[in-house]
Amino acid sequence: MGGEGPPLRASVLEIAEEDEPTPEEAVALADELEKRLRSLESAKDAHLVRVARMKLEGFTNHEIAGALRVSERSIERKIDRIQSHWIKEEEATAPLSASRDAYMVALEGRRRLAADNPTVVEYQSTLARTHANLGDVLISGGDDDAARDAYEAALAIRRGLANTHPDWSDNSSSLGGLLNNIAIIDLIAGRFAEGRDRVREAIAWQEKALAADPRNRTYRQFLRNHYTNLKRAAQGLDDAGLTAEAERGLAEIEGQ
Repeated sequence: MGGEGPPLRASVLEIAEEDEPTPEEAVALADELEKRLRSLESAKDAHLVRVARMKLEGFTNHEIAGALRVSERSIERKIDRIQSHWIKEEEATAPLSASRDAYMVALEGRRRLAADNPTVVEYQSTLARTHANLGDVLISGGDDDAARDAYEAALAIRRGLANTHPDWSDNSSSLGGLLNNIAIIDLIAGRFAEGRDRVREAIAWQEKALAADPRNRTYRQFLRNHYTNLKRAAQGLDDAGLTAEAERGLAEIEGQ
């Protein structure tokens, strides 16, 4: 067994330490790892627990792929799912600073994975999602400037994916959501013109997503949120025409 591929941690907060644990720490670590492994049973993939166990035991991606009779790329995707699952678990109990640190560590690995596999859409999308989630954590902690940077990083990746996959409705919707988040930061700061421009672009992307999947309730709710923020921008600018535009948009959504 070798060290091929990044080590799989029981969350990116490094449950497994590099130093030799004491007997007490070893027992606690074993209990924690078992708890994390059991949590994977709720995922809709019967292989995740086995992949996690083998990776933690030191098997390479190649060896795991051979044992499961799947491709190495499939194993890489499963490992990414495992790490994402454990990150979400950690966020539910960890303090805000720990959640931020978790995403910063996650970004390092996901940047490498995306850079090494520039044509694998899933890796690019996962990197964008991690930037966006970090933005959510930062804005919850009141660091709007850092949150904006995180959203902008996610936005740049999503724009690239939109160029190569223009008909991908989920990506279009994510673009709208990111632009809306940045618009909210602008509106809170009193930058109403900037917020207006961002939310108008958000509306365009969300409408594109909804046109591709008209029955998608999430897209419709996001579009409603965008028009609501357009109305906020209009009120900040004292722009009656823009207010009417936002109200028409909201009325159309309610009438559909």
